[in-house]
Amino acid sequence: MYIKDKLQSRAWLAGALNALDFGDDAPDIMAALNRQGLLHPANIAALELCVEKWRTGQKLAAGDLSGVTVDRFLFLKAMCALFVPLIRTQHAALGLPREITDETCRGIGAGVFAALREYPDELVHKLGWAGLYCREIMFKAGIFVYRLAPISAKLPVWAFRERASGRVAALASDGLAVDDRGLICQDGQPAALVTSLRRTPAAFTGNLVAPAGRITDRRVTLPLPAWEKILAPGDFTAEIHIPPGRSMVATDCGKSLRQAAQVFGKNLAQHGVRCFTCMSWVLSPDWPELLPDSNMAKFMREVYLFPIKAGPTAGINFVFRRSAEELDLRTAPRRSRLQRIMLDKLAQKEPLHAGGMFMLLEDAGKYGTQPYR
Repeated sequence: MYIKDKLQSRAWLAGALNALDFGDDAPDIMAALNRQGLLHPANIAALELCVEKWRTGQKLAAGDLSGVTVDRFLFLKAMCALFVPLIRTQHAALGLPREITDETCRGIGAGVFAALREYPDELVHKLGWAGLYCREIMFKAGIFVYRLAPISAKLPVWAFRERASGRVAALASDGLAVDDRGLICQDGQPAALVTSLRRTPAAFTGNLVAPAGRITDRRVTLPLPAWEKILAPGDFTAEIHIPPGRSMVATDCGKSLRQAAQVFGKNLAQHGVRCFTCMSWVLSPDWPELLPDSNMAKFMREVYLFPIKAGPTAGINFVFRRSAEELDLRTAPRRSRLQRIMLDKLAQKEPLHAGGMFMLLEDAGKYGTQPYR
């Protein structure tokens, strides 16, 4: 009844579509509503099923839309409109600013629009992320999306801050196989170093991870309580997601981080989050060397990097919209320098890496000064 009532209210539906920046589609959706097509029992049943799956974290399947009688793209946009009040309720309960809620809704609309453009045949499978906004603490602030989440128990670093000076240092987790570049070995790759992390009530001792993202053979002891632990496996962090389609301009990155730090510090302080974290192909340790003037490399110089273990084709799906197995190296597009570098590496059977980063929330105001270098 909730769904049918909402769709029958033209004013409500128009407002929800505008919140998602789907205003241009409103006339077609309203036309479907006028013809009673959108309110057909089969469409209402499909909407109820899909929204319930989104809310409970179940995966949508193509068969969920098998009985839909209207244009599926318009149907899915109308379905997204039903999430607007759910997200507003969630954010209001968390005490998040209204401008954050509004930007989050627009971000969902942009994500759906991108999926319509880039993954039309797999659209239903690509929309599962939208339900996270109703089940978890997740919001968009400027260029990035942020999610409160525990970082992997396999996090390859532990991070510390010296209380007196504010210096930050990271030590590698125990037992990591490291190659001669200071990166975590690919499967089957011989190790130049195996890390060791030792903890006592008095200190942590381990292999230093340089801020540029390389694990070193230098052994460092950080005495407690002179050094406080700020990041460890399993800790809750402000996880950064980088939506596609928008350049990571430095001013935009800094503004987003500062805005999110304020939200976590003021509105979500009870969760005790200390750090932003991100693990992505965007943070490949190759980019500062191969693409030194890129926005990706500039972002990487502002944060504390660390290596992660990833498959040898990291980023191919995002850059070429198909897997490495499906990619024809002879005909794949080479329009950008990034594409050319990635294809050359594949041709030479060199691995494409991913990487990780952290940044203290309290250091977001220092973005632009390379605070860890």
